[in-house]
Amino acid sequence: MDGLAPIHATRWLAAEAQLNVALTAFGRLPRSRRGPFLVDPGLDTAWWLVPLDAAEELRDLVPIVVRPVDWPLHCPPVDRPAGGRFWHVAPDGSGLLTDPAYLAAAVGPAAGRLPAEAL
Repeated sequence: MDGLAPIHATRWLAAEAQLNVALTAFGRLPRSRRGPFLVDPGLDTAWWLVPLDAAEELRDLVPIVVRPVDWPLHCPPVDRPAGGRFWHVAPDGSGLLTDPAYLAAAVGPAAGRLPAEAL
């Protein structure tokens, strides 16, 4: 994978979805709840970086596959595309990850409705 670095998920998990599903959900997420979001149009796939405990919260969402701890996500540099991938929202060093409750609401059966804690 030319220009991509395999970054092993040890402080976050990668939540993977088909690109159309991911982009639709991305548009429903409040900016304040959007963490790093990696896109690969050639593979028709995107990944959100989510907290380590997000797997349980997202496990019943058919459109999302949460990759396990230590799974290598092949990433481009944060400032430019590489290997057909680019950061739609790049990691910025703040530690912000995509909020799994909001991601579930954006993708799940009640897509588009905010979680109760947002009200």
